[in-house]
Amino acid sequence: MVTMDATTATDTEFFDEAGEGTGPASEGGEETVVELVDSDGRAFPPGEPSIDSTRSNAEEDEANAVADGLLSEQARYAKWQARRPPVAHLKAGVVFAAGNPGPLPLFDIGDRVIVEQRTTLLDQQPDPLDPDHVSRHPWLRTIVGRVRSIDDDAGTVIVVEEGQDARWVHVAHFTMNDPDNTAFFLAPSKYGDPFDISAVKTAEKEAARKAAAIAASMPGAPVKRGRGRPKGSLNRPKEEIEAERKALREHRDARKVRSKARRGTVG
Repeated sequence: MVTMDATTATDTEFFDEAGEGTGPASEGGEETVVELVDSDGRAFPPGEPSIDSTRSNAEEDEANAVADGLLSEQARYAKWQARRPPVAHLKAGVVFAAGNPGPLPLFDIGDRVIVEQRTTLLDQQPDPLDPDHVSRHPWLRTIVGRVRSIDDDAGTVIVVEEGQDARWVHVAHFTMNDPDNTAFFLAPSKYGDPFDISAVKTAEKEAARKAAAIAASMPGAPVKRGRGRPKGSLNRPKEEIEAERKALREHRDARKVRSKARRGTVG
């Protein structure tokens, strides 16, 4: 009988030492019996499989249910649409002004924009990320890039996507005439993650602060008084301050005397 450590013996060692396992008799005419033991040298109980490669019916049913749920059309669609980056915190890049026959882009050539595109090749379905579950065409992709050209008459924009290999730069053509399926958003001018809501809000506050500081420095701008004493003011003499304090104490003492006289407690 050959004793093998089931926790450390490899397949090669197992078959080499066991003489082809527990199959037919070996060349000497004797059958080789293999006993598996654990790391402490204790043999496995009789009838108990050393390695359980089967699953119970309950585990099998649970695995099938999970697989069916992941492979269902509704689950796969929701998982696909959940990859859409958040853009609700960004400002719209295209507006349709009253009296203007076409779209009005709020960006210019060289500006950084975000384009969210939906595919019209697939039917509209309730948007799983919309609280009202409005039916829309499925989201296809969202890109971040720089505007290369703008055709106001045709309503088309050419965008160079970020993160490309400089040796193989390609451009993307978008239309501004279909805002339901191709939406433009203004991205922070500097490189960074435009989908990081906190970073975008911080950048907007910093830009507003700098703009206010520039406006305040312009000639004719109203002077905003800061906190504390006005700039250039001098300290008053100590004698003047002491005289004011003495007058204030005498005034308070006189008020106390008059108050006691009214209550008849002067003594």
